[in-house]
Amino acid sequence: MKTIIKRATVVIGTLAIVGSLAACGHHSYRQDPEKHAQRVAEQISKELKLDDQQLGKLNVLKGELLTVARDMREQHPALRTKALSLMEAPKLDRDQLTAMVHERTAALDQAGPKVVNAFGDFFDSLTPEQQKQLREHFAKKSEHHGWFGH
Repeated sequence: MKTIIKRATVVIGTLAIVGSLAACGHHSYRQDPEKHAQRVAEQISKELKLDDQQLGKLNVLKGELLTVARDMREQHPALRTKALSLMEAPKLDRDQLTAMVHERTAALDQAGPKVVNAFGDFFDSLTPEQQKQLREHFAKKSEHHGWFGH
């Protein structure tokens, strides 16, 4: 049972991180993740005064995050339908629900290293001063919004 709890925690944590990075900024961009991601990338580029190489690495990170978010969004309706159908039975099929959790965490486990590597490549390309600015920005955002947003 502890493995399921750990995986659920990983899923929730990863979704929180992806959601936080993808949902920063103005709320009108929630309907178009690509526009929102472009806006956030432009804001980061401007604030950190990124050079072309750094901007390229930021765009790779943006692409990875958009891919993960898109894949999660595409899977969501089918998972919701399946979960609702499981709740129609007199007894919840825990094995099937657990299998759904494992499928979701497996998808995140597969995508996670790509996102981490893209973020690592971007972060490592920053100067110490830019890294400091980025850390301060995330610290300020986490204080203001908490880890789970508004």
